[in-house]
Amino acid sequence: MPSSFKTDKLQLNFWANIDRPVRSDFNRDNAIIDSAVGDHIENTLVHLTDDDRSKLRDTYQIRVLQGTDEDVRELTLSFSPSVVIYYAVGKPPVQYSDDVNKVYFAVSAKETGGSGGIELSGSRVIIRQTTTGQLRYDLNNSSCQYVLIAVR
Repeated sequence: MPSSFKTDKLQLNFWANIDRPVRSDFNRDNAIIDSAVGDHIENTLVHLTDDDRSKLRDTYQIRVLQGTDEDVRELTLSFSPSVVIYYAVGKPPVQYSDDVNKVYFAVSAKETGGSGGIELSGSRVIIRQTTTGQLRYDLNNSSCQYVLIAVR
């Protein structure tokens, strides 16, 4: 015989002294609990997946690099960034010198591209030190330190 009273939320049996519990009542209550708790645990709107946890743990990466004078420099990150900001420490974004505009700042976004001199390819960041006309991307000069900020 089921109990005389039920709990408010899950309608589980709430036994009184006059009630006589039977196995089917306990089995019904266990099925209700299993369903409610199981549905809650599997609900990804209120619980994070392992992939979500990874994204929260590794949301950004910052590196300080010394320039190497190579025309092309590739860096591999621990994740595929959606945006990368790269700049020379102590330099303005662009500086006019010797009839050339030297660019010391670059940004690139996965979906939309970015400024010249930097490119994203999966978890790789490709930095180019090139000159086009009167524009020099000075993004790997050995006399400069650079900061790379990558955001997942």
